[in-house]
Amino acid sequence: MLPPIIRSDAGGFFGFGGHDSPQFGNFQGKFAQLLPPERPSAEGVKLARAPLAAMGVTEQALRGKAEQN
Repeated sequence: MLPPIIRSDAGGFFGFGGHDSPQFGNFQGKFAQLLPPERPSAEGVKLARAPLAAMGVTEQALRGKAEQN
């Protein structure tokens, strides 16, 4: 989240205001609860990898190549 921009009376840039960051854990909105609050178990990871492997999706393909970024 970016700090608010403070403008002069003429509308020019004057500086940045204070930064009120959101409290983690109090998110609301369309995608707020998309990810689970804790990491998946080893069995959960195994269950997720099986259909991905059947579709031809590999961990290497998901990670991509760092030198291309």
